[in-house]
Amino acid sequence: MIERPRVTLEENGIILIDFGSLMVTLELLRDVLQQHRILAPMKKSKVLMVGQAATKVDTDLIKFGAREDVADLTSALAIVPLNKVGRVLANLFMPLQRNPYPTRAFDTVEDA
Repeated sequence: MIERPRVTLEENGIILIDFGSLMVTLELLRDVLQQHRILAPMKKSKVLMVGQAATKVDTDLIKFGAREDVADLTSALAIVPLNKVGRVLANLFMPLQRNPYPTRAFDTVEDA
């Protein structure tokens, strides 16, 4: 069985994406988007993404959130890295991203 992030629609309407110990990759983001479509089709949702870090912050990964199919489902994105490496990468990623919705990194899920 292939490991994949856990994607749930919370009672408050937030899509929670939990990567656990998986490294964030473009492939996994595509899978997450498909799961998001199933849980909340045709509806913009706030998204909370929790995980370790990305394998690398490259152009395709940075541009993923700005894609029209992602923006059609996302009203805001909160990213919560669970380790120091993830926080460093998130801080590098934030100035580069061009998402058409609010996107911010937080230190804890509670802060998000």
